[in-house]
Amino acid sequence: MKLFLVECLMGCKNGTAFVIAEDPTEAYIKFRKFLDENDIGFEKDRELKQITLLAEQGRYPDITRLLV
Repeated sequence: MKLFLVECLMGCKNGTAFVIAEDPTEAYIKFRKFLDENDIGFEKDRELKQITLLAEQGRYPDITRLLV
């Protein structure tokens, strides 16, 4: 598993989330589903702005931050 910072276009309150997922696509889908189900922001503002990999599980992760 990996820890991602997912940012949507709304950029304000509730427009950013930390998501644990296998890959960036799954991370965005999880966050978008949350926004849609809770009717947060306008639909056009829920579009993806950026995803950043913050940490990764595993003995030898590709990045220097370990998710435990």
